[in-house]
Amino acid sequence: MNNDNVLEAILLLCSVFNKTESRDIKPLTPTEYSRLAAWLHQNKYTPAEFITQPEKLLTEWQDPKDKITKIRLTQLLRRGASMAFALEKWHQQNVQIISRASKEYPFSLREKLKDIRTPLLYCIGNISLFDTESIGFVGSRDIDIKDENYTKTLAQQSVKQGFTVVSGGAKGIDQVAMKSAIDEGGNVIGILADSLLKAATKSEYREALKENRLLLVSPYYPEAGFSVGNAMSRNKYIYALSKGVVVAKSGDKGGTWNGAVENLKKQWVPLWVRNIDQTGNIKLIERGGYAITESKVDFKKLQTTFSFKITNTPSHNSNALQSLKNQQQDIFAYNKETEKNNDFKVKDELKPVSNPELEPFVNFFYQQILKEKDKIFIPKDIALEFPDLNETIIKKWFDKLEEQGLVRRKGRKLAYTLC
Repeated sequence: MNNDNVLEAILLLCSVFNKTESRDIKPLTPTEYSRLAAWLHQNKYTPAEFITQPEKLLTEWQDPKDKITKIRLTQLLRRGASMAFALEKWHQQNVQIISRASKEYPFSLREKLKDIRTPLLYCIGNISLFDTESIGFVGSRDIDIKDENYTKTLAQQSVKQGFTVVSGGAKGIDQVAMKSAIDEGGNVIGILADSLLKAATKSEYREALKENRLLLVSPYYPEAGFSVGNAMSRNKYIYALSKGVVVAKSGDKGGTWNGAVENLKKQWVPLWVRNIDQTGNIKLIERGGYAITESKVDFKKLQTTFSFKITNTPSHNSNALQSLKNQQQDIFAYNKETEKNNDFKVKDELKPVSNPELEPFVNFFYQQILKEKDKIFIPKDIALEFPDLNETIIKKWFDKLEEQGLVRRKGRKLAYTLC
């Protein structure tokens, strides 16, 4: 299995590359990709074969729900130019992309979210923080000084007890929890619903990123704007990455409320609710959340004393649990022997096939767009044919290809042929 082609296929099928394109072509949702992936596995294919033999797969594929049409798949797979341009931009801003097939993809997301887990995680920062034990913090955007002090106190306690703080990066409780943990010298994971690239440039995150104490991650397009749907959907990743989640303040509707109720229903992790006279907090405790009345808590002890009150927690015998742990890899996961030295950054996951010294987007440009050996290629004409590619970027790519002896310039004009 070609690992590079696996990631490339998942990106083409599931990622947004620019805002204009996304209005016309809808990438596969997590559940849609899971359905397609199950079919591929059942028929002994891998996503890589959407790159190497797309006609064969498109001929055989038939979606039982008629949502993932062959026309839609064809449109998605033709976005190579858009992908190359997006990867160039993201690479310059230190974005790392982790697919479901990567060993770096968090096991807790596989275990808890299953088919609704995102096929791609866009990350900036220290991805090894996925392997740490974490405490989640969620709550309202509208807070007062008491809410702020409570959140700050518990976030700092969790750091002192050796936990990473996980939150959503939103105004209010989220930002207070993250900033308090950073100021305390702890590790932080921010699960963002929008604007990953912008968030990484904020002054309050700069030092923590440099010191490898912060990971900013989003299951959405790194340049996505705010949407209520993404903000609501993001919450499940906070729960799935945590050993337990503190609800500092909640109304009886909205993102915090819906995320907490979903967690109680799915029984992902312990839900610890601040015991105050707040409508949402009171109702969450009534629904099975564990009331926290003290301002000083032992999070490890809280984990052992918590039990869901809605239904009995399903039991797992040791053999079944070990079997589950042995299945950490996705059905299309990388072979461990071939990936030992791979740090799974964008620049490494899409390692070029033809020339290992070229960056992945340059190699893709060379392999997929510059195909006709006797043709004369002019950067300006290519930019007109592929509007998402900037002419300046194309010229820079040609310079790299020329240095490697893969193209030659025709005279003094900006025109090239393949060597």
